[in-house]
Formats: sequence, structure tokens, C-alpha cells
Amino acid sequence: MKSFARRAIRLAVCVSLLAGPAAFAGTVYGEVVTAKGQPHPAKVSFIDDAGQVETVTTDAKGHYEVTLPPGHYRIESDTGSVSPATLDVFHEPRQQKLVVEETR
Repeated sequence: MKSFARRAIRLAVCVSLLAGPAAFAGTVYGEVVTAKGQPHPAKVSFIDDAGQVETVTTDAKGHYEVTLPPGHYRIESDTGSVSPATLDVFHEPRQQKLVVEETR
């Protein structure tokens, strides 16, 4: 009986590890550009429906990458409004170009 219990515990641990948050995350990557298509360095925030915020900073060429739990996100930039303004994240990687309309 002890052998069965040990196997059940091992199985539960393996399932927990496989089903952890990282296994269900989705990666979103791409570039931030101006309306004229020029690379645009910025800080971009992804805000989920619960108000949790994940902020990433692009590189000098506007490239970004962020891993988020699946869900619906509002997108904001520190340099202006962003199009698209919302994004749905799924399990698989997704490329998404973000266009910033600068506010001055």
C-alpha cells in the first residue's frame, strides 16, 4: 500500500508541475512603431481585467516581448495611445505590432 501511495504522490507532483502557471502562459512579442511605421521605444503596459499590470520596455528599435497568463488585456503606452487598445492572450505565442499615436 505504501508503494501505491508513493506513486500517487509522485503523479500528483508531476501533474502540478506540468499544470503550473508557466505551462498556461502565452508570449506576446513584436514591435512598437509610430503611425508612420518608424520604430518607437516605449514602456508598454498590459492590464488584465482584474487590474494586474505587466509593463515591458522596448529596445531602441521598438521590439518587445512579454509572457502573460491567458486573458483579455488593455494596452497602454507611456508615450501615447496604442492601437490595438486591447489584446486577447492565448497559450500559443503571438506576434503583435503596436502602433503608438504620440500625444504632445
